[in-house]
Amino acid sequence: MNLRNDRYLLWYLTLFMLAFTLLCPYSFWSKLCSGFIEYIKLANFKSLIKSSTIYIIIQKCVWGSSISDFSSLGCFKEQQSDDYASRYGYMHSLISSQQRRISDNIRFADLDRVKSRSAQKEAEKSMLLAVKHQAVGRQEMALKLLRHAAKLDPRNSEILNLLGETFEKLSSTIGGKKLDNALLNPDDFIKSLSPEQAHNLVKAEGLYTKALISDPLNIRAISNQKRMGSIVKEIDQQRFREIDSKVARFYLVPDSDPGLKKVKVEHYFLHIYHSNAIEGNTLSLAQTRALLETRLAVGGKSMQEQNEVLGLDAAFKYLNNTLLTGTLTRISLKDILEVHRRVLSFVDISEAGRLRTTQVFVGDHTPPPASILPELMEELIDWINSEEALALHPIELAALIHWKLVYIHPFYDGNGRTARLVMNLILMRAGYPPAIVRKEDRATYYEGLKSANSGDVRPFIRFIADCAETAIDEYLRASEKTIIVDGTNRPTVTQVGSLMPYTAPPLHFPWLPYEQSSGRSHVIYSN
Repeated sequence: MNLRNDRYLLWYLTLFMLAFTLLCPYSFWSKLCSGFIEYIKLANFKSLIKSSTIYIIIQKCVWGSSISDFSSLGCFKEQQSDDYASRYGYMHSLISSQQRRISDNIRFADLDRVKSRSAQKEAEKSMLLAVKHQAVGRQEMALKLLRHAAKLDPRNSEILNLLGETFEKLSSTIGGKKLDNALLNPDDFIKSLSPEQAHNLVKAEGLYTKALISDPLNIRAISNQKRMGSIVKEIDQQRFREIDSKVARFYLVPDSDPGLKKVKVEHYFLHIYHSNAIEGNTLSLAQTRALLETRLAVGGKSMQEQNEVLGLDAAFKYLNNTLLTGTLTRISLKDILEVHRRVLSFVDISEAGRLRTTQVFVGDHTPPPASILPELMEELIDWINSEEALALHPIELAALIHWKLVYIHPFYDGNGRTARLVMNLILMRAGYPPAIVRKEDRATYYEGLKSANSGDVRPFIRFIADCAETAIDEYLRASEKTIIVDGTNRPTVTQVGSLMPYTAPPLHFPWLPYEQSSGRSHVIYSN
């Protein structure tokens, strides 16, 4: 009788487990299996056995070898080296390729941190409430709730995907236009988009990408990102074409135009002021200009801040007089080191032009260790001069080089200023005016770099495109020959000449100071 009851109990348990298995969400088993496989890969069974007590006793008794009592720590050393090797491989592939795929080495991405478990619960409640509002057509209220939820739990894949779908729905209803025929005729569809629609679609696709970075197995996010990816890519390319047409108009303005001359001089000082101000320098624009034109110290300001201005001025002149003259050659590691040497030449001569020798930390980002910096920098130089890099749009290439340099963080100080200089070197070699990253855009600038470190570099590329377009717009507005910046009767790039990398004549930084002797002193003037 007991045996029969045991059999019934076994059958009940089997049926219960089968029902539980079939009723559980598929994503649960996918995450469980992928996590188990990942832990198996990280496991080091050989080190575990060697670190066990029985292994050490047998080795001492049988082989008679003298082993330290702390030999078990070898387990952790071998595991650490394996993990470091994996991280190094990730860094090498990151630097030597165009950009990282979403699925690559997610565990090394600099993801946002969740504040607490209570924040996660509140985020989930906000998401559920947003779904209820969407069901009755309250899209604006749902959007506010989902934004709040994403701030509380920025790594929740479901929240990010739902927020992206909300932006997409808002875009599909603006002006009565629909997204149904976008894939059938993408060119006409993108041309018909309003700026608000395009912004919402780009935002939606970016949120789908973030959702996949947090959870690569989110099937709904995979479908959404695949559908929107081609549309957003074409939107970005259309933006580049619009900037190219403005650059073409810029080359139709004669160099003798007085308005253009004036804005070129002003932009030189703006570059130095904003690049230093982003790093915390407190000199005003007027003080920066006075210091450069008179070479007289500014009262009430530290010598270090004033020396930072002089160093950046020296680096700009080096670009003008050396890297943007004569026959354009390959960019080398020596060029970048020489730029950095001048950036810090008045601040810290011991670190100027030298790769760092210690580990540094930048917010949530941990740059590569100093031991692999020479190798990473050589790989970066090889990529900069590769056919893959030269095939990119100049703005895209400049932004990627900027990000990669900041990611590597090769110097103890001056990484941001050097990266912005190298970025503008790429733009100017391609015939584009230098882009100014302004102090007031500091938050957006760092948010773009953070997004790139998290796996999506496109927001940073778009930000640099904004900076480049702002610069060319200011040049065009200042010229007397230009009436309308956004006119429809503007020449194409092919009518003016090719603006692809390294084919157009270099656009020098326009403000070239010269020295005029006056006894023993030198007074620096500006033309």
